Amino acid sequence: MSYLLRTLILVGVLASHVVAASITYEVVPLPAQVPTGAQGGQAEPRAFEYRYRLFGISLLAGQELDIKFDPALYGPLWNPSAPLGLDVLVLQPDNPPGSGLPGDLSVLALADLPTIDLLSVDFIFLGAGMPGPQTFFINSYDSNGAFLGEILSGTTAPASGAAVPEPAALLLVGLGLLLLGARAVKR
Repeated sequence: MSYLLRTLILVGVLASHVVAASITYEVVPLPAQVPTGAQGGQAEPRAFEYRYRLFGISLLAGQELDIKFDPALYGPLWNPSAPLGLDVLVLQPDNPPGSGLPGDLSVLALADLPTIDLLSVDFIFLGAGMPGPQTFFINSYDSNGAFLGEILSGTTAPASGAAVPEPAALLLVGLGLLLLGARAVKR
């Protein structure tokens, strides 16, 4: 039993260091100012700002966060913002026109950044309702800019969404149940 107990304690300590990697977003409506050349299927395009926060994600020099903008839902992107040490680039959705290519908010780390507080970009939303989650990728490039590979991918989540238990908490609960089960079997 002492071997099982020591193993459970070791796993519990290691699990406390597990962090879920996620990107949350907040959607903020903007005044009716629309950049020149805004297009879309709506009579009145609606302007918003996405504000992104990264959790459990740190970018090293040469790593890029790439957030995709579906051309069926998003018009022009403008006014990207990121902390110092990041090179920010926006690529417009459906460019060239008729291509159906997604737009991108590309954020490249110029140095190792353990934390990134806030990223933002303004955009025109062409869809119904409110803007929602987006696909993101974290890619790695060498010092010459050659693509090395994809490190992580996922979907952004609303910042105001329901709390999701961290993996460490779920693991500790499972270990507690396992310990109780082992005690019951021993009796």
